Amino acid sequence: MSDPDTYADPAAVDYLRPLVGHDLAVPVAEVLHDCGADYRDEVARMIVAAEQDDERLGRHLMAPLLRLLDSSGLRIGEALGLRWGPGGLTVEEGVARVVVESAKTSAGVRTVFVAAPATVASLIAMRGERPTGALVFGDGERPLAPRGLPRAGLRRIAKAAEVDDAGFHAFRRTHATNLGTDPSVDPATLAARLGHTDPAFTARTYVTGRDDRALDLARIAAEQAARRAA
Repeated sequence: MSDPDTYADPAAVDYLRPLVGHDLAVPVAEVLHDCGADYRDEVARMIVAAEQDDERLGRHLMAPLLRLLDSSGLRIGEALGLRWGPGGLTVEEGVARVVVESAKTSAGVRTVFVAAPATVASLIAMRGERPTGALVFGDGERPLAPRGLPRAGLRRIAKAAEVDDAGFHAFRRTHATNLGTDPSVDPATLAARLGHTDPAFTARTYVTGRDDRALDLARIAAEQAARRAA
């Protein structure tokens, strides 16, 4: 797992700016649940358990999958449907570029960039010699069903990590919370990243308040008051 306070390296950020047209806000922490007091510890245990599970079974699957979900906010079906190549997942200069082409709505068709170093490294290690067009997750021609092998793997990993009520959607929800509670991230950009048409829906449904941001909000309010008084 990457350290909770790890930002994307400067080179990756500089690479992405011209592609997305604005400064980037990279999550300070990778979280699994709704940002309780022990969320850092839970994520660390889940990722470690996933790495151990993959090593025991001699494969690269659950750890890269969980890292990607946590770093991108993708739906589990979107992640499992990815293939290597320009129309799916590519990695260049330390940045993963994810193109989602199959979606329920037009807003779901989007490009998501991932710059978390540990996630990118995990994906690179996973690809190996797989050709363009091959599934990122799985060896067959058809994508894995979320309720099949991935679900069984997640349950096994959650049990080993002693994490209760772990589900794939929790990664998407907490990714949204982590970005949505960052003052530098505007609602429209976050909604687009998640594939939503309505930023209000994203805020109302996916972004949960974080107790650990209370002091940050106090600081921001004080800075705004100082600017008004100047």
